[in-house]
Amino acid sequence: MHKRLTSLVLASCFLTGLASAQDAVLTWSDGILGSTITYDMTGPPGQITYLIPSFTVGPTPLALFDASDPRNLEVGIDLLKFAQIGFLTPASSATLPLPPFPVLSGLHLRAQYGTIDPTMSTPTFVDKVSNVAVFVLGMSGDVVETVGDVNTPRQGHSATALDDGSVLILGGDEKDTGGGLTSTATFEIYDPQTQSFTTAGSMTQARSTHTATKLSDGRVLIVGGYAVYGPGIASPTAEIYDPGTGTCSAVAAPSMGRTLHTATLLADGRVLVIGGGAKFDLSDVVGSLATVVGTTEIYDPVADTWSAGPNTPGPLLAHQASRLGDGRVLVSSGVEVGNVFGIPVPGFTSQCLRYDPGTNSFLSTASMPVPRAYHGQITLPGGGAMIVGGATGDFIGLTFNTHSESYTYNHLTNTWTATGNLNVARAYPNLVDTGDGIAVLAGLKSVNVTTGSGTPAVEVETSNYTGISWAVSGTQTLPRETPRAVPVDGGKRILIVGTGDNGLPAVDKTAEVFIP
Repeated sequence: MHKRLTSLVLASCFLTGLASAQDAVLTWSDGILGSTITYDMTGPPGQITYLIPSFTVGPTPLALFDASDPRNLEVGIDLLKFAQIGFLTPASSATLPLPPFPVLSGLHLRAQYGTIDPTMSTPTFVDKVSNVAVFVLGMSGDVVETVGDVNTPRQGHSATALDDGSVLILGGDEKDTGGGLTSTATFEIYDPQTQSFTTAGSMTQARSTHTATKLSDGRVLIVGGYAVYGPGIASPTAEIYDPGTGTCSAVAAPSMGRTLHTATLLADGRVLVIGGGAKFDLSDVVGSLATVVGTTEIYDPVADTWSAGPNTPGPLLAHQASRLGDGRVLVSSGVEVGNVFGIPVPGFTSQCLRYDPGTNSFLSTASMPVPRAYHGQITLPGGGAMIVGGATGDFIGLTFNTHSESYTYNHLTNTWTATGNLNVARAYPNLVDTGDGIAVLAGLKSVNVTTGSGTPAVEVETSNYTGISWAVSGTQTLPRETPRAVPVDGGKRILIVGTGDNGLPAVDKTAEVFIP
């Protein structure tokens, strides 16, 4: 229905009018250099629309075209020849081809649309004016900075994609006035349509290294984490973020405080919490290890109750867990803590478990070929799982090695298969499902357990789901030790946020977007 405007005269006759309520909504999807961006428009059906793209920020006064209109457009008119007009329907959209020119990478493309009511006696008056949709141009494989910075630089935070496409960034540690770190209760929301961050509120208490699990109804369950950096005493509390109200509220408390645990959504809507410890303090490693548990517990968000699950064979932390296609939960490797003459002794394990919600028990599961912890794990479209990277080493000698191997788990045959190796070995990798394959981002190429720091990996690697073959597809603009990466725009972009410098404390406010 849309056709391209080819003259400023034609466009300007529509950019006139009277002020009115702004209820026209503009969103975008797709759109990388060399492909097409799609703009979706919602508003009063039957009205004439005009969509204006721009590389510049307004204001462009509508008084330029009609002295009686006090409003401004928030885009420039530098790309007016690419404007598009049509009639607004319940499914109105416009497409804009993007040339495959790398020189355009990093530019911000803005767009805004207005409407004209054809039933008006003088149909040259602007009726509605939409919001501005803006994103950073890039080629496939580019890593570009977002339009806006985070409001609070963080480490130990969580990042959770919400049902409306936005991202909830919760808690973590921030830089304090003395140059150290302090835990924060604040959270902010990332809007992928504007690529900006908005401080949205606070949790009931400060938390870092907690878990944030999106529930079946779109709310987010937040469990554990420590409230004070340094002592690192895990909080024996839980709360839920409600996107409907934009607030966090306390819920029933778990049996204990946990950090470095996992929390996995079950098919029936409950959440399985496994392992972890009640303390995370690098200055008291023995004391911290003594708090590690092998207990599990299950949260029911409907009844707001916790119930006991089965114990793991031994106290466990730094493991991974994800729900398989058959509804069971695969728990892979980690650090298992034994006891020798009353002293907790940690060791890397290759042991894997499967939790069966039907029997509330763990099933015998094939072990991984190589012990590891601090690895990445993700469920594959076929229902199996993939394990990537991680670290092993000697806790006595404090020497640790990072891994490049990846493995896939077949949940139907209970078998592991070695697949392709990463180009860059790394612990703490972020694994993201792009819809077309898997992306591996960030992580540490080397790990110093005494400091919890290391050398960040900046290479972004990707592979398809089958015939795993990892290729370096991009490079982050900034070394980030342990950021969080989460898919946005249906996996067509990946947000990378937090721990924004090469070392602690995290002081950089920038965020990045990787384009698979």
